[in-house]
Amino acid sequence: MTRDREFNVIFCEVIDEVITELLGPSVLGSLYTALKTHHDISRDELPYRLETVNSVLKQTFGIQSTNIIGMRVVHRLYKKLNLALVTQSGFNLIDYIKMAKSMLQESKES
Repeated sequence: MTRDREFNVIFCEVIDEVITELLGPSVLGSLYTALKTHHDISRDELPYRLETVNSVLKQTFGIQSTNIIGMRVVHRLYKKLNLALVTQSGFNLIDYIKMAKSMLQESKES
């Protein structure tokens, strides 16, 4: 499995785990249904449509809850990828995902 594919699979697993833990499996199912119905985004497309996913989370759960969900996702994702998480003021889920991808790319090149 390529690094990018591995990242995407792990990211989707983490989303499933965090939403299920925080809000329950029925909310996870409803979220995926809304993403597919209103934005034509399937589960496998989450890593490629982060802006839209983040926007839907904000509309659905509000900014504060989305920030909590996002940080839970970030912490778990970095742990599963064996990356050191350094929190940054003003960063959101998308910023941390970009940083993780960059860190993985750097480790691949060295």
